[in-house]
Order: sequence, then structure tokens, then C-alpha cells
Amino acid sequence: MTNFLTLHLKYAVDKLEFTSNPIDEDQNAVPVRPSSLRRLAVFGVKLAVGVFLMGLLVWFGRFDTSVYRELLGGTSLVMIAGVAAGAAAMVVFTLIRWWVLLRAQRLPASLFEVFRVGCMGCFANLVAPAGMGFEAIRLLYLRQHHRGRVMIGFTTMVMDRLLGLIALLLLSAFFCCWLLGSAAHRITAQLLLANLLFLGVILFAVLALFDLLPITITQRLAKIPWLGNGFVAIREFRNHRGVLAICMLLSFAAHSSICLATWCAIAALRQPVSIVSVFTVTPIVSFSRAVSMTPLGLGVNDSVAAVLYPLVGLSHGAEVQMLLRAVQFVLFTACGIAYLTRGSDLKQLNPSTKTT
Repeated sequence: MTNFLTLHLKYAVDKLEFTSNPIDEDQNAVPVRPSSLRRLAVFGVKLAVGVFLMGLLVWFGRFDTSVYRELLGGTSLVMIAGVAAGAAAMVVFTLIRWWVLLRAQRLPASLFEVFRVGCMGCFANLVAPAGMGFEAIRLLYLRQHHRGRVMIGFTTMVMDRLLGLIALLLLSAFFCCWLLGSAAHRITAQLLLANLLFLGVILFAVLALFDLLPITITQRLAKIPWLGNGFVAIREFRNHRGVLAICMLLSFAAHSSICLATWCAIAALRQPVSIVSVFTVTPIVSFSRAVSMTPLGLGVNDSVAAVLYPLVGLSHGAEVQMLLRAVQFVLFTACGIAYLTRGSDLKQLNPSTKTT
């Protein structure tokens, strides 16, 4: 499966590079592309082989389908749809946040174009650790369409990550306080202190980028051409406090979406669930996925959830994360297929995106 995803990801990146030039040297040249019918046939053969192998496992009793029939029946199916909706909403809010940051730095990009890049980034996350596939695709897009301003675009990615982490930890800290007020558990106090510690470090880093660096160091660093543009762009965000406030709200909406998706996943497994408990520990589990070295936090956030969930009265933390990951896998694969089959030339979407 990993080889399959890697090959298709390589083809998608090649496609992105192929369609990156807004103006062709020869307007009459007809680009040579792989046949759509051929790609569809290859995909159909691979799908048939996969179905055949799955059928053999079921036929010889190596694959128990009773659990899945129970999971996909009745109210559980509705809850799984809620998981998918929450996961999709998180991706949407995240992409809108990056689009707003791009606009603040006067980097022309349509919202539809950002969503196309996001589809490719989600697909890349299936094989890249800590969500780095999304970052790599964004850098590739900036390199192809905003030459000379890549460092400015990179600062939007840095601010995007920082705002997301700050909102993540604030959300967990707020619900930690709520849970601590209703039932004084020692573990909630420890979670709250850990959140505040991480939040303090991140806030200090943001302040250092804005104001705390000595002016002499800043001036010396600014003399480096590519780094100087980054410092100017970071400081430019001080003039866009309204934009930062909007991005913080979008961050809270994105993290709330994945918390609600987790709540639906627990309900789909027919386990007792408290919304306050879910909002308390889910941001910390998401943070562990962001720093893990495996795709989609495989094996890492499962272990974190298995430890944290019982401490706030929840159960089956690892199983919940597996269900979430399965839904995200299907969703991200659909994003990749949508990009590969329906993606058109960027020059037809927004010809003005090339920076002159």
C-alpha cells in the first residue's frame, strides 16, 4: 500500500510541476499527457486485485467481517458520517486560514487554487510524517508560482502552524479548567500545567520573532537576502491584527471540528462519552500527531490516547484513533484522486498568480 501511494504521489507532483508555468513558450504546442483511459484501466486493475485478495481472506476465514457489519449498521453509520464531516471541516478551515494569510502578504492566490493545493497536500500526508507532506506541497506551489517571494510565502506557513498550535493548546487549557472546576482531578491539573507550559514556549517564540530580538541581530540577519525578506514579512503581520484574529477563530473552528469528529467516533463505538472530556484530551492527542515521525501519527497518538482517555473517564482511546485514521485515510485518498482526475491546468484557473 505504501508503494502504491508513493508512486501515485510522485505522479501527482510531476503533474503539479508540469502545469506550473502560466505561459508556455510555444502556444501551439500540444502537451503530451498519459491517457486518461489508460490511467483508469490501471486503477481498475489494481482495485480488482485488491478486492480479489480481500475476498480470499474472507473466504478462508482470515478476515472477520462481523465487527465491521456491526460498526456500519444503525446509528453507528450516522456517527461515522459525523466523523467524516468533522475531519473534512478541519481541512477546510485550515486551508481558508492559509488563504487569508496569503492575502495578508499580498500573494495572489484564489481560494479554489488553495483548495487544489490542499487536496494534493492531504494525499501527500498519507506517506509523510507529522503532516510534512502538506508543507512540502505548499513549498512546491510557492516555488512554482511565486518565484522571488518564496520566503514571504514560507512565513505564511510558519504563522499558519504557530496560530494552529496556540489555538490547540488554548482550547485544551480552557476545558482543563472547566473539568478541574467540576471535579478536582489531579491529572487535569497536570494536563493544564503541561498545556500552559507548551503555550508559553510558543508565545515566547512568536514574541521573539516580532519584537524581542536585539535590533543589531535583526539588522545583521536582514542583510541575508532570503532571510531578510522573511523577517520583513513576519513583522508585517503586526499591521494585520484583524487578520490574525480571524485566523485564530478559524484555528479554533478547525480544532473544534476534529474534537467533534472524535466525539462521533467514540459514540460510533457505543462507548460512554463526555463532550468536556473529549475537548480536554483530544487537542493533546492531536499535538502528539503533529510531532510524531509516522504518517497520520500511526502508533504514536494511539498510545497517547490509550493513556490519556481513561484518565478523564473515556475508554478505547486507541480504537477511537484507529477509526479516525481510517476515515481520514479514505478522505485524503479521495482528495488525491480528485486532484489526479479532475485537476486542470493552473494557468486556466488564475493566470495572474505568477509573480512578476
